[in-house]
Amino acid sequence: MLKQYLSIKQKVQDAILFFRMGDFYEMFFEDAEKASAVLDITLTSRDGGSSGKVPMCGVPWHAARGYINRLNREGLKVAICEQVEDPQTAKGIVKREVVRIITPGTNLEDDDLSNLQNNFIASCYRQNGLWGLSYLDLSTGVFKLTELNKDEDLFDEISRLNPRECILPESLKETKPFINFLDQEGSAVINHYDDWIFDLEQSKEQLERQFKIKSLQGLGLDQHSVGISAAGALLYYLKDNLQNSLGHLKKPLPYHSSEYMIMDRRTQKNLELVESFSGNKKGVTLFTTLNETATPMGSRLLSQWIRQPLLSSQLITERYVALDDLLSNQDCLSTVQSQLKQIRDMERLLSKITCGVCSAKEVVALKESLTAVPEIKSTISSLQAPLITKQHRELLDLKDLVSLIEQSLVDNPPLSTKDGGFIKKGYHAELEEIRDKA
Repeated sequence: MLKQYLSIKQKVQDAILFFRMGDFYEMFFEDAEKASAVLDITLTSRDGGSSGKVPMCGVPWHAARGYINRLNREGLKVAICEQVEDPQTAKGIVKREVVRIITPGTNLEDDDLSNLQNNFIASCYRQNGLWGLSYLDLSTGVFKLTELNKDEDLFDEISRLNPRECILPESLKETKPFINFLDQEGSAVINHYDDWIFDLEQSKEQLERQFKIKSLQGLGLDQHSVGISAAGALLYYLKDNLQNSLGHLKKPLPYHSSEYMIMDRRTQKNLELVESFSGNKKGVTLFTTLNETATPMGSRLLSQWIRQPLLSSQLITERYVALDDLLSNQDCLSTVQSQLKQIRDMERLLSKITCGVCSAKEVVALKESLTAVPEIKSTISSLQAPLITKQHRELLDLKDLVSLIEQSLVDNPPLSTKDGGFIKKGYHAELEEIRDKA
């Protein structure tokens, strides 16, 4: 069994391996020592034959989610190794495989994940003196890229994004200013990959395959070769960590630092835009002062706007016109605010559903959010501001989806799908027959 464990561990050396044994996930050797200290669980040992006593610890499989979250918050990856054949029929050692790797930037099931801020993974690549930077949030689908000429501009952007993880080529290990900056920041988990992962043609293929397009030109990316390399490496990283369901990712969009007011790292901190100077998460900031948003999506958008003030007078005017339209129609504004409070975190709900880690309760929450959409669309129909009329055109009520969820799921399903009992009686004849026999 230990031989099997070591063989699997060799493939996920940078992760804590949760090795399924019956009703427990067991950890051995250095993984056990590291995990027991972080999780405050008992470290024991097991006879390892010629290896002597082997350190080990374990957690119940049904309660593993909380332990995984705690390890991720400490910047540690977790590889889930399951039994992939029936122990009752297996000959010899039960076959096991890593079925999922959960990292700080790909954990969609941590309830303590801030709804007010994005959970970014960033990727950096340098070629011919030009920096390519790409970032995405797996929990919301946001995916963007840019190119920067100066080291300091890159550092300022990374500080603004505050990513949980960074994907870097091996060649950047020798770039001292960059490595020193990351060491000083100290908040992101660093993942190094061979430089060929950042190859332009390889990255183009990754992006075209993911988004089912023949060319990146239609996305306005044809002049962003170094940015494309960084974005392709990001996709490779997600798939390498067994994130196969990526259908919710938005197509990567280019952005330019010239569109926004550039604020260096010191300015961002001194102005206390979204973080207090003391580091107190509950401290007063510009964001906490202004944030009267009704949804988590609104909170994240406001945070982005504060970090990236617009420079374009046209775009600024468009926002002012929309605000003026709302303020001039107080009844409409009050009604919309009330209706928005019915909307849950749809970005993250959709991400969980797409990635197959949602509960029935979260699907019901999606239905309840969609139910409010026709009301919101009706309320804002009288407004004239271009930004609002654009939103009105793009709002879809998805009545068929609401009806399907309404017909199939109970109104108050259990927290876990493992508990059963979330399909309505009478919805599925075969299921009813099985229930009756049970």
